[in-house]
Amino acid sequence: MTESGPRGTGVLLTGVGVDDFMVRSGPGGTSMLLTDALGSLVATTDSAGGVQSAVTYEPFGGTAAIAAPAPAYRFTGREHDAEF
Repeated sequence: MTESGPRGTGVLLTGVGVDDFMVRSGPGGTSMLLTDALGSLVATTDSAGGVQSAVTYEPFGGTAAIAAPAPAYRFTGREHDAEF
């Protein structure tokens, strides 16, 4: 899948599931997306395996902690919507 945004165009490699994201590659480099059993994004790593960002969740998907930069995909693999 190809994504376009203000910082350029990137490629998102997906698996067979609906929200099964594996690798994102774009102008900022390549990131591996690490998920838990629910498909929630728990960390992103660079091509060398170094952690770029990490997310910890509360029950029912509340965000307990996020290490910057915050990833776009979060609980159960869905894009994060800003709260009103």
